Amino acid sequence: CQNGGTCFTHFTGPVCQCPKGFMGPSCEFTLQPSFKPALRQAPQSSSTTLTVSCLLAVLVLVLVAGILFLRRRRRRMEGRKQLSDIAVYNDLETVNNMGGSEREAFLGPNGLFKISNSTARLSLSLCP
Repeated sequence: CQNGGTCFTHFTGPVCQCPKGFMGPSCEFTLQPSFKPALRQAPQSSSTTLTVSCLLAVLVLVLVAGILFLRRRRRRMEGRKQLSDIAVYNDLETVNNMGGSEREAFLGPNGLFKISNSTARLSLSLCP
């Protein structure tokens, strides 16, 4: 071994362990120091961290606002449906409670439709 290398006997034959700065089968090559700086991860600046935090906060606020909007809209639609159901019920009550002449005018000429106040049923009379 050259350049101060240590020789060892290996089952494949003699092997050199080279000192720092040398390499090769017999430590015959000199290593040139590298002038490249080691690659290091640049530390994140506080402005980048602040920007990412603000964006995440805005995203969360938008999601919460969207969920609240959809819930209120659904409740409003359900309320309108209930009001519509009440209006239909009230209209049926009015028709059911109509007096004789009003009932006849509502049901049409010749009395083709008949309604019973007690059962609130509407039926078609086949005979005029």
